[in-house]
Amino acid sequence: MKCRRKSILIGVFLIVVFILFVLTLAFWLKTKPRDSYINAKTIFTEDLKKDVKEIICPLNEKNFIITDRDTIEDVFSLLQSVKLKPTDDEGLMGYYMIQMNTDNDTIFLSINNSEFVINRKHYKVNKDISDEIYMLLFDNN
Repeated sequence: MKCRRKSILIGVFLIVVFILFVLTLAFWLKTKPRDSYINAKTIFTEDLKKDVKEIICPLNEKNFIITDRDTIEDVFSLLQSVKLKPTDDEGLMGYYMIQMNTDNDTIFLSINNSEFVINRKHYKVNKDISDEIYMLLFDNN
């Protein structure tokens, strides 16, 4: 009798452990891993591209103000071409500051070769576009 009760308890215990394992696995698969990249188009949307009226870029104590539609669209196309991964790293060094103004909002963006900071949220990028951004924003002026 003790042997039968012991095997029933072991069976119930194994079933509970199995159910917990399945639930944990399902939850883990359902949540998006923090390591995955997202498309920058989710932030730099086509609607935002249309709404941006000017881009202001401070460089060497001078503010470059870009209002040319073609340049703004080129900047957005370049920004949309990267993939972003959220990060907790807050040590951004050697960067370009960009301020994008719409009628109702201002987006602050800092770019260096491996990171973006978008309105104080830090992201790793999958490719370096800093030289191309520089040419678009500063070589046209």
